Amino acid sequence: MNLTHWQAIGILVGTTLGAGTLGLPYAIKELGMFFGILMLLFVAILVIITHMYLAEVFHTEEHVHQISGLVEKYIGRKWMFLFSLVFLFYLSAAMVAYSLGFGEIFSSLFSLPSYASSLVLFALFAWILYFRIRVFAGVELLLTGLLLLLVLVVSLLLLPSFSWYESSSPSVFLPYGVILFAFMGASSLSEVRQELSDKKDLFQVIIISLVICFMTYTLLGISIVGFSGVNTSDVFVSGLTGSIALFGYLLAFLALSTSFLSCGYALKDMFYLDIRQPYIRSWMLALLPAFLVVVFSVSSFIAILGFAGAVGGGIILLTILFLHHKVVRRTSLGFFGSLSVKFFPS
Repeated sequence: MNLTHWQAIGILVGTTLGAGTLGLPYAIKELGMFFGILMLLFVAILVIITHMYLAEVFHTEEHVHQISGLVEKYIGRKWMFLFSLVFLFYLSAAMVAYSLGFGEIFSSLFSLPSYASSLVLFALFAWILYFRIRVFAGVELLLTGLLLLLVLVVSLLLLPSFSWYESSSPSVFLPYGVILFAFMGASSLSEVRQELSDKKDLFQVIIISLVICFMTYTLLGISIVGFSGVNTSDVFVSGLTGSIALFGYLLAFLALSTSFLSCGYALKDMFYLDIRQPYIRSWMLALLPAFLVVVFSVSSFIAILGFAGAVGGGIILLTILFLHHKVVRRTSLGFFGSLSVKFFPS
């Protein structure tokens, strides 16, 4: 089954609008609205460029790979092993953050223990992950559409209480990590590439998807911070009340659900397609690291987002740039290929 143009956009947007949706208002609060919007724009442009690089690399390949498989082919097996560990760390950290986010949401909403809620929902989505991307694509488009609608509803409900906010002592590292984490959807490009054969289509999907994400993050971030100000919490829905809170909790659940599934599929593909493990073992290995961290209840939601984004996300972006440069030396890739040579001259 081939993905339609909008199904592909749904997968990429759904992957990107995950835990970052919950933590991004806190990052904007730490930076202040003006510098927060500038940081959003800077990271959005950076991620669009690196995604376009990765798309060009994918289009030189006849066989389907995750990024780790391409690193092995063009940079070497040792680098593939190191990158696979970083990729595993990053996506597992994302899945841990999503699970902790689920726990905090259900704890606030139903007064349930956050630890137990995290484990139950982790088990539910682990079961869903056993299915393949073709089962997931149609659901992803629907969930992404609902997610965008809820962002619009929550933002409009908060608009009457909006006031401009600037931080008196802006910090950079944690907000940068959270914002970079919020835009990292490279893990789903391999799934999208499996069903889209036209290079131009993939480029359009990347640009449209990330522009949608930028606009969504900007609207939601300034709405939440404009409403809560200095009291904006690391999981923004915790600071909402009344009917706004109901929409906020539903938004959070959809955001976490779509991204948890997309990250799980990406890890499963890495083990199944690149490391060539059997399907069931790939499924188990994709879930095991995140499951162990959730069981031992390590760290906090916002700390995981910031560290995983700044360190893991940064390494992944640099690897994509270097990978693209290596492919440029062997093939002719056009505009983005020539631009890469300027960054990595021989």
